[in-house]
Amino acid sequence: MKKIITSLLLLFVTSVLFAQQSTGYQLLECKDHIPLRLIESSTSKYKKDLAKLKELEQSKKERKLLSKFSLESHFVLDKLLQSGAVLFNDDVSNYLNTIAQKVLANESQELKNKVKVYTLRSAYVNAFATERGDIFVTLGLLARLENESQLAFILSHEISHVQEKHTIKSVLEGARVDKKGARKNRARTAVSDKRVLSKSMYAKELELEADSLAVGRYVNAGYAEENIISVFELLKTSQQPYSKSPFDFSELEAGSYSIPSKYKTFKVDSLEAVDENEDDAGHTHPNIGKRKEQVKRILGRKIVANTANAIAVNKAFDNAILKAKMELPMLYLHNGQASKCIYIAQALLKESPNNKYLKKCIAKALYIEAKFQNDKDYREIVLVDEVTGNIQQVYNLMEEMDDKETLALAMNYTWRQHDAWSDDKELAYMAKDITYELLRYTDGLKEFTEVDTAKGMYWKKAMIDYKDNKDLLAYFKESEKRYAAYKSRKPPKKKRKNQKALGINKVVVINPQYLQMDMRHGNTVRFVTSEAGRYRVADIVKLAAEKSGLDCKVLDVKNLKKGQIDEFNDLRFLNEWFSEQTDFGELNITPGYNQERVSEIAKKYGTKHFLWTGVISAQQVNRSWITVPLSLFFPPAIPFTTYAAIKPRYHMFYYSILFNVETGAYETLGYDYFKRKDSDALMKAHIYDSFNQIKQKSKKKK
Repeated sequence: MKKIITSLLLLFVTSVLFAQQSTGYQLLECKDHIPLRLIESSTSKYKKDLAKLKELEQSKKERKLLSKFSLESHFVLDKLLQSGAVLFNDDVSNYLNTIAQKVLANESQELKNKVKVYTLRSAYVNAFATERGDIFVTLGLLARLENESQLAFILSHEISHVQEKHTIKSVLEGARVDKKGARKNRARTAVSDKRVLSKSMYAKELELEADSLAVGRYVNAGYAEENIISVFELLKTSQQPYSKSPFDFSELEAGSYSIPSKYKTFKVDSLEAVDENEDDAGHTHPNIGKRKEQVKRILGRKIVANTANAIAVNKAFDNAILKAKMELPMLYLHNGQASKCIYIAQALLKESPNNKYLKKCIAKALYIEAKFQNDKDYREIVLVDEVTGNIQQVYNLMEEMDDKETLALAMNYTWRQHDAWSDDKELAYMAKDITYELLRYTDGLKEFTEVDTAKGMYWKKAMIDYKDNKDLLAYFKESEKRYAAYKSRKPPKKKRKNQKALGINKVVVINPQYLQMDMRHGNTVRFVTSEAGRYRVADIVKLAAEKSGLDCKVLDVKNLKKGQIDEFNDLRFLNEWFSEQTDFGELNITPGYNQERVSEIAKKYGTKHFLWTGVISAQQVNRSWITVPLSLFFPPAIPFTTYAAIKPRYHMFYYSILFNVETGAYETLGYDYFKRKDSDALMKAHIYDSFNQIKQKSKKKK
């Protein structure tokens, strides 16, 4: 009876949560304020570490090694935190931090203050910790969890890495192994292999130690012992989607349009799981079997658990996991994984059958697949035989359908959603654009509204139920005009490089960049100089805007204040939009995957024009020294050849790309390369030139 009541309660909670998501879903965003650790410069954090290193009783070589590690880790981690891929102060991240503090209840206040958990917007199954105390848990991992106990053990494991300084230990051990191997023989491959194995063995020791410490912390927090082993079982299928249910093709069918049985009856391969006793030589983690056995031995010591927290129904957990699952379709879209998007969105629709967000995700996935196939240069690279389980049904469908079949499916599904939500701007644009695709690559609308279809030509009935639809007919006429204009277009007149007058009064500049590299030492990034350079470029942008009379707003994550959380979120969506446009090149994928949000941002700042600009500076190896010996035959040339030999060789690359975020149209205003060192004067000249082109109106001949 107790199990029945528990099951009913769980079902009730889940149904309530899905009811809240019944017509839509709001993507997770950062909330409240920007944490101070994100605002503080990476250089400042690095300098604090240097001061601490001086107090440690370590050799000069170890301090140098740790100094380099601190430099690189701070800048890399801060870039991740500021990228928009990381969530903070949102509902899911707050819940994660609540559980982290629960398992830290008996730890020192110093460790409690140090640990901060973030949600990583990634569909991959992973969790990792840093030396600074930052712990990242992916949405892909959260979507797989079955109860709070599993989450508690995962966080306990990552906290152990932080507490025991495993990252630092791994760095020092790696250097020790490299040094020892180098002394023996620098040329022998066998020695190199031994070094890899030695590092691997040490890494696995640290992982087992983290598991061991996590068990005690987990049990002391009051979680059920038996739930630990289930965590390892989840990892065995981490490469597959969390859902294992058969794909319901009825979601893609309606009215006169149906998908042939040959696609529905595809025989899928059994879901493959990782062999828990696989050979882990060379891996950084021990195999799952070893980890399970160690945990069982520890639990065999009769550790008594306070099971007060091991409750079956947990609304906070269910809410966090549901949101993680709802995020996945959009993440798959951004990863170029249309089939996974369709499969997971359809699985979620079983619980929320009228969810607009999920249906739009499927529409966008089909829309992009149709565009890919028509263009020929793009295609989802994962093949049906590279996955196992029921998701193969979708991969097979996408792989086997030809261009017209895919276009028919995308056309039918997109128009059904547009018909259901006629006021949705994203669906309206997709409906228009997919109609234009039909006109460009087929014989027109008539081909898709035929009753009599030959064998295998089922797709011809895709739009038969819409043949008299006024909106469709209007869109089709509009597409005919658009295509006629496209075919009759004249080639643009040749203009002098970078000379364009656009007549735009206001722009928003997004994260002006500066990167300095030392190519003499393996393309090493000069992190401190690069960060200082970013502040310099941002100042130059503001000055150039003032001089050119251009109304310019600079959105730079490096200069945001604690309370500018809205601007931080704006940067995330704008940079995602920019990434989509650059990834697809001339394919012109507009609307973007989150176009509605981007359009709101454009309205907020009073302009559709956003500029991405930056400078890359590099110092190369100077090979002019080879001329010095030759100058001995002509002594007067010695001073000149010597100077040329010792003078550093610099290169500078400048770019400036302006986008209309409503239409996807862009202008490449600056794209220049110089064999010289960057300077404020050079950067000012080019940034001012770009701004002047934006502001200046073209002079039309009378």
